[in-house]
Amino acid sequence: MLNAQNGARIKVFPDNPNPNSVQGGGFGHVRNITFKNFEVQNVDYPILIDQCYNINNATFCAQYPSKLSISDVHYYNVHGSSSGVNNATVVQMKCSAQCENITASTTNLIPPARFSEAQYICQNIVSKNS
Repeated sequence: MLNAQNGARIKVFPDNPNPNSVQGGGFGHVRNITFKNFEVQNVDYPILIDQCYNINNATFCAQYPSKLSISDVHYYNVHGSSSGVNNATVVQMKCSAQCENITASTTNLIPPARFSEAQYICQNIVSKNS
């Protein structure tokens, strides 16, 4: 990925209290996903998991967490740079419900030089060791 908004991305809508909604509220699984030998350069969000997509209201997301589970997502040899649009954040994983077995190995992502070190945001992420 070069000069892109998103790199390795998973997005899921939260639950929806409106039974007639066509956005969110479904059940299901996102699982067994592998991003391998993935390079990003000048990408806004190099690694992104968003389980409350398109909602900027933390209270709503907490009240109506996604019913679509995310598990067994693996990042191997993901490397490169972020654009800095999200400051020094190179990984953002925000799960409204628990995301399980999310792992990274030999991953090296850096922010632009104006930031001292990379930041990682991980919310409700559980990794299992075998």
